[in-house]
Amino acid sequence: MFGIISYTSRTVRGQYNGQRSNIYYTHWLPKDLKRLLPQEPPDDQNLQPDFLSKFYQKFDTLLHVTTCKNAALILKTGFRPTSVRSNSVVNSETELLVKMESIEPRPLHPLRESKVIWYGAGNTSDLRNPEFTVVRYGNVVFSMQRLDGFEGIFRIGLKFYFIEVIEYVKKSACRILVSHRDYPLLRPFDPELIGSPLYIKRGQLYYNSLLKRSDGIICENDLEIMKEETDYRFQKDYDLNHCVSFCKCTDERYDIIGKENPSLSDLVPYYLKLAIVLACGESKYRDRLSLQTPFEKREERDKELKSELERVHNEAVQKWQRMEEEELDIEKIKQAIQNDTSVVERLMGRVDIVDSYLDLLKQFPEGSRTNLKDTLWEEIVKVLS
Repeated sequence: MFGIISYTSRTVRGQYNGQRSNIYYTHWLPKDLKRLLPQEPPDDQNLQPDFLSKFYQKFDTLLHVTTCKNAALILKTGFRPTSVRSNSVVNSETELLVKMESIEPRPLHPLRESKVIWYGAGNTSDLRNPEFTVVRYGNVVFSMQRLDGFEGIFRIGLKFYFIEVIEYVKKSACRILVSHRDYPLLRPFDPELIGSPLYIKRGQLYYNSLLKRSDGIICENDLEIMKEETDYRFQKDYDLNHCVSFCKCTDERYDIIGKENPSLSDLVPYYLKLAIVLACGESKYRDRLSLQTPFEKREERDKELKSELERVHNEAVQKWQRMEEEELDIEKIKQAIQNDTSVVERLMGRVDIVDSYLDLLKQFPEGSRTNLKDTLWEEIVKVLS
């Protein structure tokens, strides 16, 4: 029997790359999933709304949060599932311990060769709130527009498996797999039964936001979903089942743009950058992946984005003119631009939007630079959701 089944109802310490001096998380999986709820639930027929509101939270979209660098690859080539590399029982580099002794021999996980895309539960209304903050991973958010169908997470033919509960110092996360494949050695669960980490009732989706840990302590809980790559032939439908947005992120990492209490106007340059990337048509999203912004009114959104485009264009033109006046080696600059891989990566790779726009401006003959902003705006309108 595969190892994760033998871990059930017992705590397994985990640490990454064998550094035993600090244990930051614990993996476990109870035999009875209702054990995770802070109190014994009623049966589904007698389920009261206050029980759901107390221990579960609604969600209507899934969020894939990433850095600008990774977003550039997604925008260029689409989503590419990868093997699990995080601190998980799936990852063979995560050393699992019982009473500080390694589990030997450690069996290979059934998902070791599988490729997944990670998602967290979210709500569309949050993405329309400029104060919404993502807590890790990056600033660019890809959100699913619909959750049913193979391009979502529930329909006939899709299966749900409980992979693990991972307990950190103050929070926990239930990790589940959504797949069209059969995994006899994994723990399947029915999302229509109360107690499941993902609960679906009459088309509304919930996740358990409060959880009883292995030591009995009740803490906040997140839902982390591994969406496995599928064999179906609708990859474009899957990719285009997303909107893209920009959100502030509080994590301190080298590739995350941090802003303390940004206003909506502070975020406009980043929405414009994503809009330009989508409007360029150089990525695989020629059918127009849509951009979601927090503006309540379309007129206000268009006014702010168009004004920002005007500002960025003028500053980029002036900067280019100063560079020419300084008699820089224009041929070297042009050669460097030609060696770059794509418009998408050039735009997403720069922090300052004026520098991003200048890279774009350099590609056009001098006579057409003046009209670039007008041409871009015509295309940007098509990608605004």
